[in-house]
Amino acid sequence: MGVLVQVTATSFTGKWGKIGRRLADWYAENQLLHVVASDSHGTSHRSPVLSESRKVVSKSFGEEFALAVFEKNPKAIIENQALASV
Repeated sequence: MGVLVQVTATSFTGKWGKIGRRLADWYAENQLLHVVASDSHGTSHRSPVLSESRKVVSKSFGEEFALAVFEKNPKAIIENQALASV
């Protein structure tokens, strides 16, 4: 399958600072991003909520891209299928 790039969802909301946000945007802009996922370590400190990040990604890079990196590609990985084009 090759190298897959996953970015922590809260990077897009700025939780990890300006550099984290710029890097996340750079991966998306250059079509190097395959999956956006939570960095969940529980339900309080790092909750598994992706909705706010999904809104940011959809607004910045389009709904088709957001659908691919939040839904289609994670599902494809689990099912050992080809990834969606982004």
